[in-house]
Order: sequence, then C-alpha cells, then structure tokens
Amino acid sequence: MTGVSQQPQKTAGSGDSLVLYIGGDGRSGSTLLSAMLGNYPGFWPVGEVRGIWHAIQTDELCGCGTPFSECDFWISVGERIFGGWNHVDVDEMLRLDAAYVRHRFVTRLLVPPLRRKHAAGLGRYEAVLGSIYSTIREVSGCAVIVDSTKDPPYAFLLHSAAGINLRLVHLVRDSRGVAHSWAKKGVARPEYDRHPTLSQTPMNRRGLVRSALEWDAKNALLHWLQRCGVPRLLIRYESLVDDPNGALRRVLAFVDQASGSAPQVEGASRSSEEYESLPHHAIGGNRLRFARGIVRVQADEEWKRAMPRWQQALVGVATLPFLAGYGYLGRRVARTREP
Repeated sequence: MTGVSQQPQKTAGSGDSLVLYIGGDGRSGSTLLSAMLGNYPGFWPVGEVRGIWHAIQTDELCGCGTPFSECDFWISVGERIFGGWNHVDVDEMLRLDAAYVRHRFVTRLLVPPLRRKHAAGLGRYEAVLGSIYSTIREVSGCAVIVDSTKDPPYAFLLHSAAGINLRLVHLVRDSRGVAHSWAKKGVARPEYDRHPTLSQTPMNRRGLVRSALEWDAKNALLHWLQRCGVPRLLIRYESLVDDPNGALRRVLAFVDQASGSAPQVEGASRSSEEYESLPHHAIGGNRLRFARGIVRVQADEEWKRAMPRWQQALVGVATLPFLAGYGYLGRRVARTREP
C-alpha cells in the first residue's frame, strides 16, 4: 500500500477551498491531529463539519467553549451564507445528509446511473457544502481547512462538490484499540456538558463485530477514494503519538506547506511530546478539543491490558487483511516507516 496517491487528481481551480480531510474510523486520534495542526499558521481546524446541522438543533458547545449559537465565528459563517442559521431548513439538510452520506447509500455517489437519478438532491447538498467551506475560508482567513468528519461517504461527496480541493489524510489505528474504545460504557459527550437537557447524553457505542466490520469498510472506501483521484496520505495513530514531529512534517509536505518541526509557540515546551491546545472552533470530536494550554501527547493503549484475549482475537481475525497491510502484525508499529 502506498501512503500518497499517484492517481490523477480532480482539476482544482485557483479559488477552490483546500480541505484537508481526516478520514478513517472514529476513536482513531482525529481530534488530536486536528488540534496539533491548528498550531500552524494557515491551518483552520473546524472539527466534524458534517455535524453542523445537529449543532444548530442542539446548540452544542463549540470547541472555543461557547454554545454554537453564541460563537462569533459560526455566527459570521451563517450570516454570510444564509443571513443567519435560523434561516436554514435544518430538516431538509438532515434529509439530504441521510440520503447520500450513509454507508448503505454510497452507491448513489459512485455509480453513474444512480448519481444521475439523484442529481437534483446531490446538486443541492453539494452547493450548500461548497458555500460553507468557501465561507469558512473567507471568515478564517486561512488557506487550509482541517475537517475531521472521518466518514468516507462524506469525503466522496466533498470530492464531487464544485469549489473544493480535497486532500485525504487517511488516519488508521489498530482495529483492536478502536473496537475497545467504541465498546466503553457511560462516556459523556463533552459538547453537552452545560446543556440544560442533554448533559447526560453518552457517546455512541458499538459491539465488537460491528466495530470490526465498520473498520474494514471505512478503510476500504478510503482506498477507493484514492482510486477516484483524491490525493491520500496514510498516517498511523501509533506513529503519530510516538513521533509527532515526523507525522506533522509529512502532513505539512502533503499540503505543499513548508516542512519543519512540530508546532512551537512562545512559552511552550520544546518537547516533541507536547503541543499547545488552542480554542479552535471545532464541531464534534472528543473532550481533548476543550483542553487548554500545554497538552502532553500520550498513546492510549488501554486495550492491550483491559481487552480480553478472545476479543482481541475476534477483532483481529475479522480485520486481518488490513491489519497486515498496515503493518500491525508481527512487529512494533511505533517508529516504523508508514506503509
């Protein structure tokens, strides 16, 4: 497997929004990678943009710490596009999202006859998304929008949308660690910490078999996205936390930015194992996006101690081809060359 796609790319216009899309399964470190990239000038982490319609409905906390409806950044974006988020038909947007961004409907994006059949709805949704990303670029003044939505079907939608120059960071984590994280009970959703009615809402959970199958499917679709012409860079979570400097240099080079060391800000430690967590306007993601100050990068390897051997074996067998292809079998992953 190659890390960076050599396939022909979609022709990008000079006015297109450069979207660095972090794709992969949930619980793989996308919030961490986004936060670290946010230390670089020109990079603007926005979290999971696909969740913007739910953010309007629930008024969840933005990564800056204020409710979505009170966040100056998102208020400005909504006013420029719609004259205010209150003018958006959120139910229609959610219907369009459900019709085209779910995995079971991915053929509507990939099969030409089905795309033609759904051309009206796809065109409507793609136009709205194109406006959102171009306005994010205008309001932020940054060249690179970092979107950690992760879902492969949403990436296919962005790839076909006019005005978007998509680049994929394919973030992969050992499937056994992902499955263990998804199985945890009672993990509260941080975006609802101060919500009057949703504060006790737990994070979604998945069973082991479903986790294994989704891990396989999402990684397979991201490889297919590369075949469709989207430039792709493979980054392993384990390599990211073991050598942040090296991983970030590769991402910088991938988006044609100047290479360099890990992000450094005045007063911060110069250790490659630390970064400064800034108040980015990120939607969705784990609790890390609400951290402030110097954050130490630490690998989450709880699954190796807490996950029963039979569960590790079950998930390992179900995901064996990709585990082997990504270099997770028979050797230590950290500090190894990305496949």
